[in-house]
Amino acid sequence: MIIINNTMENQAHRLYALLKEIVECCQEREAIQAKHYGLTIAESRCLTAVKLDHCRTTTDLAEKLFVAKSRITRIVDGLVEKGLVNRGEDASDRRIRLVHLTPKGSEITDKLITFMYFLHNQVLETLPTSYRNETIAALGALKEAMNSVRVRLRNGEITMAELIPELSEKVG
Repeated sequence: MIIINNTMENQAHRLYALLKEIVECCQEREAIQAKHYGLTIAESRCLTAVKLDHCRTTTDLAEKLFVAKSRITRIVDGLVEKGLVNRGEDASDRRIRLVHLTPKGSEITDKLITFMYFLHNQVLETLPTSYRNETIAALGALKEAMNSVRVRLRNGEITMAELIPELSEKVG
């Protein structure tokens, strides 16, 4: 078992708590926005993934949103019913179904994104000017560190069994 010094352990707990609060804040913003447009949070995320992340297939969307392909199919079905996306065939491979924003879907997605950026601007304005660049730089460094750990986790270089053997038992 890896032993973590007390300061590092306290910092890890604080980092967890801060990230959890940030995620909850973002989720609340997503819920408010989605509700305003008569969308579910999943539908709102799907629209922004199509626009910002250039996800074009249900497979791309499922991977980006960390949901099962069957779930993304239901989400896209709901967006088709609302007239916000269309499905079409890929010209190079007719087996692939592409997802496209409709003009109405593009308009709503642009409003979702604009409001999100507006709120981020509001957050930055609450910080002292001298902290803004430092905050963004620290978040960039944190993102890089988290991506590095994520890659190691995906590659099996970090495992729960290795770190905490008693937690490695599978449930059920």
